[in-house]
Amino acid sequence: MLFRKLKFIPTLADICKRILICPKQEFKHLGKAIELSIKIIAIFCTLRENRNYMLQTNRIMPLVDLLNWCMSRPTQIFFGISFLPQLFSIITLHLKHRTPYECIQSKECMIEILICSQLMQKIKNKFSIINYPMAMDISQMMGQVPMFLLKSITFLEALTSITSSDARYRPVYERNNKVGEHYLFVIENTELFGIINMISTLLLTHSEQFKT
Repeated sequence: MLFRKLKFIPTLADICKRILICPKQEFKHLGKAIELSIKIIAIFCTLRENRNYMLQTNRIMPLVDLLNWCMSRPTQIFFGISFLPQLFSIITLHLKHRTPYECIQSKECMIEILICSQLMQKIKNKFSIINYPMAMDISQMMGQVPMFLLKSITFLEALTSITSSDARYRPVYERNNKVGEHYLFVIENTELFGIINMISTLLLTHSEQFKT
């Protein structure tokens, strides 16, 4: 309650937004501040009331923007972002959140942005890196790669299963929304977000260490 009343979370959200305008030479220092901010927000969001607060006040959107920014980084920098798995976890938690009626519109706005942004294509591109052994030695990155795969696929699972899941919380006079054309368009053009190719590559890899 104090975190909400003292506007502490908006300050942390503002820190996360600074990455979009931060000079390159300050990335390292800002990255540490963002990592700590993400840890605090992750603990904050474990309570249902706080997740409602994040949706109603739109504080979740700076985290969506931060995720999009992270997914645009070059491969070597991307896998060095330590807070990325926890960032995926926070957004996934809000996707799975049983939203009260007054927060449904905010959640649907977040889902709309996630689907219509370039985020899905960026995730697919990161998956495709696994298909090119010359681009990245997976055996040398056993810590980062599996954690990213685990969290990102959990995120995609939550996003693709969200359709009409909030219908039971709507008043009876509200029309139940079906899957939009934009949703189907993204799924088709990203070949199910690249998950099928990524899984087949993992299963057929020659690296026994990674295969296990």
